[in-house]
Amino acid sequence: MAIAAPAATAVIRAGVPPAGLVADLTEQPLDIFDRDGDNFVVRALQADYDGLDPLGQELFRLLGVQPVNRFPFPIPAALIAPPQNRPTPLDAVAARDETGVDPAGGSRSRHTGRVRRVLDDLVTADLLVHHPADNEPSAEVTDPTGVTGPIWTIGAAQQRLARDLAEALDPSDVRVAALVRVVDVVLWPALHAADSVVTPYRRRTPYPTPPDGPAGSGGLGVFVDRRDALTWLERHVDTVAAYVRALYAAAEYERVWHLVDALWALWLHRKHYTLRLELDALALRAAQALGDESKQAEMFKRIGLAQNSLGAYDEAKEALMAGLALRLKLRDRWGEADCRSALGLHYQAVGDVETGSVQFRLAAQSYRQLGAYRETALTHHNLGVLQLDAGRVGLAQVMLSRTVGEFAALAEPDEYNALRVRIDLARVHLAAKHFRAARDHAVEALDGLRRLGNPAEQARALEVLADIAHATADLSYLPRLADALTLYESVDSPHADRIRERLAADRPATETEAQKSLGENGGQRP
Repeated sequence: MAIAAPAATAVIRAGVPPAGLVADLTEQPLDIFDRDGDNFVVRALQADYDGLDPLGQELFRLLGVQPVNRFPFPIPAALIAPPQNRPTPLDAVAARDETGVDPAGGSRSRHTGRVRRVLDDLVTADLLVHHPADNEPSAEVTDPTGVTGPIWTIGAAQQRLARDLAEALDPSDVRVAALVRVVDVVLWPALHAADSVVTPYRRRTPYPTPPDGPAGSGGLGVFVDRRDALTWLERHVDTVAAYVRALYAAAEYERVWHLVDALWALWLHRKHYTLRLELDALALRAAQALGDESKQAEMFKRIGLAQNSLGAYDEAKEALMAGLALRLKLRDRWGEADCRSALGLHYQAVGDVETGSVQFRLAAQSYRQLGAYRETALTHHNLGVLQLDAGRVGLAQVMLSRTVGEFAALAEPDEYNALRVRIDLARVHLAAKHFRAARDHAVEALDGLRRLGNPAEQARALEVLADIAHATADLSYLPRLADALTLYESVDSPHADRIRERLAADRPATETEAQKSLGENGGQRP
């Protein structure tokens, strides 16, 4: 212990002269040498904190209340208040208009330098670790939050001390304001931009604080395309989830709801069912705390859709009926149609074709009257699939062919859903034994969905191609199924179990046929 204590001190407090270390140790009571060494480490870290100037101490505490331990530069920059903004003189405005030079640029540059100086002090004090660049392959993706580097990280002991100090020294409203500031300035603008690029057609309600910077323009200039935005969402979903939980604990219910609402683009394309149900439930409770029935209805619908996908049909119906009741109460026809469309999917899943058809037709009628042509096409797609599942192949072909035209006529294209229709048209042609047409539709859908980056729908297209291969004695049958399984597993889809069962059942039969074929050809492959 006598050796370990000074050695640990020397590591934690690099740069302190040996005489200083000895003096510190001789002044400490024996209870610093507890079983885990926690008190000793805390005292050493506290001494490093005490050596900071007030601004460094404040930033350290406010970083401690963040629910993450990795900080790109924009986070500390948001936590350190810039110098008080002053009105720009008229002559400076004229000069800016004439020269294109922003007179506020120098102020921003000074703020950046100030933040970097404070961060350097925290690194020197061993309270943060600086990573000059993020070397992960995914760092090449567009990242408006700056998480691709440089990065500052905080250790568990340092973060625990920072949080304890913040709780002791900073009022609750200051700690909550630090959370809110990071969300409003760093996280929300990027999240809003990604959501707007991937699902530009969604109905949205205003965020409590308008997004700063280019994210306020709907994502233009922030993300290159949908795939770029989806990659950012996938990379940062755990960070968003951490802030949702922290904001909920801080009773920042409006922001909780908006962050979860903006994750719909990710839920749509990458599923994440377990996390989705957790966060949707938090958003529902947040909406209930706000007394906002419209927000409650939206989350009831989303929870119902997720439960339906997971096969929890009773829970799905309960949530969807609750959402529909609220939309009817609010006389929100669009929201009512959304809930009826979701209920149609539920009845389709449980095999109630007639009730599902009624719900889809009511939804389509409302959408059409509201001029919501994209949503009308979506509902017609669902109706066509319902007819196909019921064995009405001819009617399904008519409806789905018409739906292809409806998507093609949209003023703002919806390539993702248009490709989904192609998959089901391939299923129709397969059922009619039109194998070439079925293959053409499925291949077109698969190529497009690969470009958009949607694993679940790619898997569905591959499954149809596997069915075509099986029907035509094509050897690509099992490889197609295996590829579909890999994609379903990548998004934790419940469909993976069904594909595993098919592979387990079909592999022995396929191997037997192959052996028989070898025997008939004298041991040579045909």
